[in-house]
Amino acid sequence: MMMIRYHLPNRWIGKNNSHILHKIAISYSTIVGLPPPLVNSTTSSVLPTLLYQNKDRHHHVYRGTFSVTGVPQTFCNHIITPQHTLQASRCNHSSSRGSRIPRMSECRSLTEALNKTYDNLDILSPCDVAAFWAVVPKFLGGRGGRRQDDKNDNQRMFYKFDKIITKSMEEIESYDARDMATLAISLAKIMDKVGKSKHRKTEGSPQQILRDMLIGNNLEFKQFIFDHIACASIPILREFEARDLSNFIYAYGLAEHTLKFDDGSTFFDILADQVITFDELDEFSPQHLSNIVWAYATTEESNPNLFKKVANHIKTCSLDRFNGQDCSNTVWAYATAGEPHLMLFQKLADHIVALDSLDDFWPQALSNIVWAYATAGESHPELFKKVADHILNGQLE
Repeated sequence: MMMIRYHLPNRWIGKNNSHILHKIAISYSTIVGLPPPLVNSTTSSVLPTLLYQNKDRHHHVYRGTFSVTGVPQTFCNHIITPQHTLQASRCNHSSSRGSRIPRMSECRSLTEALNKTYDNLDILSPCDVAAFWAVVPKFLGGRGGRRQDDKNDNQRMFYKFDKIITKSMEEIESYDARDMATLAISLAKIMDKVGKSKHRKTEGSPQQILRDMLIGNNLEFKQFIFDHIACASIPILREFEARDLSNFIYAYGLAEHTLKFDDGSTFFDILADQVITFDELDEFSPQHLSNIVWAYATTEESNPNLFKKVANHIKTCSLDRFNGQDCSNTVWAYATAGEPHLMLFQKLADHIVALDSLDDFWPQALSNIVWAYATAGESHPELFKKVADHILNGQLE
C-alpha cells in the first residue's frame, strides 16, 4: 500500500510537484464526496512522504489527511485508479469502469450532449467537461435549442446544467491552462448568445435556463463564475501558451468582466503582464493579437505597454496572414482605446490598399476601419479611396 501524508498543497508556490499533488487532492475529495480542498496561502511547503509501494500495478490504496475548509478530514482504503489519481489533463475516451466517455463532436443536439455529459459526470476529466461547454454555443439557436414543453423536462434540464457547472467550478483548480481557457471562452460565448437571444425570455427554453443559471438577473452569477476562474488561473498563467492566453483574454473581453483588486489593479493588468513576458509575439497569430487588443478596448481597460508591445510586433512582421477581420479589429481597438500608433495605422492601411480586392472584408469590418482612422486622426487618402471604390462598384454586400 502507498501512503501519502502532506499538507494542503499550495499552488501559489513554485514547487514542481505542487500542481500534481493538488490534482490528487481534488481527486480524493471527488471520490469520497468531500468538498474540494481549499488552498491555504500560508502554507510554505508541500511535504509528501511515500511510505509504501503497492505491487498491484492497476490500483493504489491511498491514505491521507487534508484540511477541508478548516476541518480535518481523514479517509482511507479508497480504491483509486491511476486515471483518477492524476486527473489526466487531456481528454480520455474510456473510463476505469470500461464504459466509453462520449465525444462531444459526435453529439447531434444539445439534449444529447447534456444527457451524455450528465450521465458520465463522475468519471469525466476537466478536459471532458470543458469539451461539453465548448459545444453548447453551437447548438443554441438551432434545433438543439428548442423550448421544452414539459415542465418536468425543464426541471431536469436545469438540474443537469446545474450539476455540470457546479462540477466545473468546484474542480476549476485541477484544470490545466488549455482546459481553463476552453472553459472560459465557451462560457463567455454561451453568455453572449443567451444574453442576446430572442429566446432568452421564453420560459423553459435552454437559452432562458442558461441565462438564469450563468448570468443572473443582476449579473451576479456571471461575476462569480469569471471571478472564480480568474483566481484559479493566476497561479498557472505562466503555463498558458499563446493560443490559450489569447482565448482566455478574449473570453473576459466578450464577457465584459474584470476582477478588481484592493490595490487598484485589475485582472487585465495581470493578463497584460503575461503577454508582455513573451520575448517575441511570433507565437501569436494575427487573430490572437487582434482579439487581445479588442478585449482591452471593449472592457475599457487601459494598458499602454501591452498596446505598444503588440503594435511594435505588427509593424515589423509580414501582414500576409492578416485577414479582413484581423485588420478591422486591430485598428478599431487602437482607436477605441485611444492608443495612437502612427506606424501601425500606416502599415495596415498600406497593406489593405495593396490588396487586389476587398472581398475578404465584411461591410462591418470596412465601416470599422474607416471609423478607426477617422477617430484616431490618421489620414490615409488611398485607403479611403480604396474602400469608396469598393462600395461604388457595388461589391459591398
